[in-house]
Amino acid sequence: MKLFIFCVIITLLINTSCSEIDRSSNLVFKSYELELGTIKFDSTYYVRYTAYNFSRKKINIDTITASCGCTVVSTNKKEIAPGDSSIISIQFSPIDTGNFRKNIVIKSDGDSIFSVVYFAGHVCK
Repeated sequence: MKLFIFCVIITLLINTSCSEIDRSSNLVFKSYELELGTIKFDSTYYVRYTAYNFSRKKINIDTITASCGCTVVSTNKKEIAPGDSSIISIQFSPIDTGNFRKNIVIKSDGDSIFSVVYFAGHVCK
């Protein structure tokens, strides 16, 4: 009987600690990198990421920064309630041909202050 009670207590402790780890206040993305494939030079492309808040407290997005001037970013909401999400929209107009990999840095007040997402591809004429 003592062994049974000990096992139940250990199981409860493990389940409680694991659920707390999963509830950290970080932005979570379904995909952190998107492959655009081959795209045309002098065209405009749109990329969307969804930032999820699975924590128990709201997360505020402070800034969203693109790695170059050929990329414009915006979001539909800067305050993400627990269980809610925000759309991060990217407008990309390539200025050169060849392979590319661009990053978007999202600064928030979450546990992990910076989140980074990427998109990549190849630009041809």
